[in-house]
Amino acid sequence: MKKELLEEVKFECPKCRHNEVEEVLINACVSSVIANIFSEELEYASGYEVHDADVDRYQCVKCGHIVAKTIKELYAVCNRMQD
Repeated sequence: MKKELLEEVKFECPKCRHNEVEEVLINACVSSVIANIFSEELEYASGYEVHDADVDRYQCVKCGHIVAKTIKELYAVCNRMQD
């Protein structure tokens, strides 16, 4: 589906009113490029790449309130908050 046809909604946590939501993944294969190796730590060249992950939930970044389990549920919550 084209993005132009999709209606965008804004997130606002129903518990604390913060406006950032995060996607929590499970069963993920994560990789990253290592730039430097030190005796007790690694320095990464870039962010992580996530492969073959499943979405467990969507939650508020600030308070951790679980908002939804699916994108459709998340959209519905956001849509109700805008009404």
